[in-house]
Amino acid sequence: MDFSAKMWKDIPGVVAYHYKEGNINWPMGTYVTLVHILALVGIPKVMACSEKTLIFAFLLWPLRCVPK
Repeated sequence: MDFSAKMWKDIPGVVAYHYKEGNINWPMGTYVTLVHILALVGIPKVMACSEKTLIFAFLLWPLRCVPK
């Protein structure tokens, strides 16, 4: 994935191809769409958080689970 203009232009064709072939993973497509919609709704609300909450989230960010 290179995020070029060609890639963005090809997305509708790729989706149409998979729809015609009948091999779309509907649960994953629904999940990805929902996550992106919620992200777009949530981004403006981040600045409404208190300074302490934002600092706490920033400090916790590196503490993600990494498989051994």
